[in-house]
Amino acid sequence: MYNTADQLLKRIDNAKDQIRKLFFKQCAHGQQTISLPDPAAACGQCLNVLGSFQRGLHGTAAAIRVLGGDTSQETVALVSRMVEYIRKRDVYEPDKLLKCRRDDNNVVKMSEAVIALKRIPAASDVVAQLAKRLRSGFTLGQGWSWFLDDQGAPEPFPTAFACYALSCVGSGTEVDGARQYLMEYLRQNGPKNGSGKRHADTMTDVFCLYVMTALTAGHTKSEEREFLRETFDQIWHRLEPLLGDDFELNIQYLDGGRTHYVRIPWQPYLLALASHYRVHRGFSSQAAQTKLAHILDMVKNDSYLYPYSGKFLSSRTYAILYEALEMIHRNIENRQMLSLFLLWDCAVRLMRSKPARYLVFVLVTFTLAYVGYRWYVIRGQEDYSAIFGNIIAAWLLYVLSWAQRSR
Repeated sequence: MYNTADQLLKRIDNAKDQIRKLFFKQCAHGQQTISLPDPAAACGQCLNVLGSFQRGLHGTAAAIRVLGGDTSQETVALVSRMVEYIRKRDVYEPDKLLKCRRDDNNVVKMSEAVIALKRIPAASDVVAQLAKRLRSGFTLGQGWSWFLDDQGAPEPFPTAFACYALSCVGSGTEVDGARQYLMEYLRQNGPKNGSGKRHADTMTDVFCLYVMTALTAGHTKSEEREFLRETFDQIWHRLEPLLGDDFELNIQYLDGGRTHYVRIPWQPYLLALASHYRVHRGFSSQAAQTKLAHILDMVKNDSYLYPYSGKFLSSRTYAILYEALEMIHRNIENRQMLSLFLLWDCAVRLMRSKPARYLVFVLVTFTLAYVGYRWYVIRGQEDYSAIFGNIIAAWLLYVLSWAQRSR
C-alpha cells in the first residue's frame, strides 16, 4: 500500500497517541498503582496487564518518558505521582530495599530515569541527584561499566546510555570523555572493521550510533558526520536482511552471582537512523517501509511485541519505540521529495510481487509461442533460427530467476 509522506506522518502520530493511551491506562488503573498509597503511582515491565502488581524503576521511567510530554491535566497529575514514586521509592517499597539499592547501582536504570525525568521541571531535584550518582561511576576517564561501583574497564552499551543521560542535563568532562570513547569504539570495533562480527555486536553498535547521532545533531564536524554516515551504511548492509524478522537483542550481564538482561529493540533504532542518514535510500526502501508499516499496525492493535522475548507488551520497548517514532517524525516532516521516493518504492514492490511476475511470465511465454509459431509456419521464407535459440535461452533464464525469487 502506497503512503504519501503526509499519510505516513499521520500514521506515526496515531501510533504515538495509542502508545500514550496504553501507558495512561496501565499507570492510572493497574494494580501496581492501586496498591500504592497516595500520592504515588508507578508502572511495571508490562503493559495492558491491569492485574499485575509488579512495578519498578524500568517501567516507571518508561512511562514518564512517554507521558512526560503530554500537557493534559490528568496526565500531568499522573506523571507527578510517578515522579513522587521515584523520589521516595525506598519509602514506598520498604520490603524491597535491597532491590532498590541494586537498582541505584545499575547504570542503565539510573540513565533511563534521568532521560525520562529531564523534561519534568518538578523533577529537577531528582535529576540532579541521579546525575550525581551517575557521574560517580565514570571510570578511567572513558565511560561506565554496568554498575556504578565497578571501576573496571568501560563497556560500550552502558557508556552510551550514561552519556546520553548526562548530555540531557548538560555537558561535562564525563560526556566529553564518553563521547570520545564511543567514537573510538565505532572506529576500532565498529562494523566497518568486523567482517566476522556477530550480529549481536552489530546491534549494540546500532544503539551506540543512535546515541552519537543524538549527541552530535547539528554540531558535528564534516569528517565526523561522514564517518557516522559510513558507519550507518555498514550497519544497514548487515542488518537490513533481518528487518523481516521480529526479534530484539537481549544482552546478558552479571552482578556477582546474579544474571541480568537488558533488551535492545534494535529495529526501531535502525529505522530512526535510516530516516536521519539515508532517508531517500534506506528509509524509503522496501525493507524499511514494510517493517515500519508492520510495527505501526501492531501498535494500532496493542500487539507490538517480540515473540522470543515473551508474550506481554514491554513498557520499556514501547517507550523506546515512542522515542524512535519522534525522531523519524522530525527527520521526515520537511522532506519534500519523500513522497516521490515512497511512490517509487511502491512501484518496485508491485513489480516484484507474485501477480506481476505471473503476468510477465505469461507475456514472455505467449511471445515465445508466437515466435515459434511464426518460425514453423513461414520457415523457408524468413530465417528465425538465428534468434530462436537466444529466445529459448532467455526464457529459461527468466523461469529460473522467477523460481528463485518465489522461494
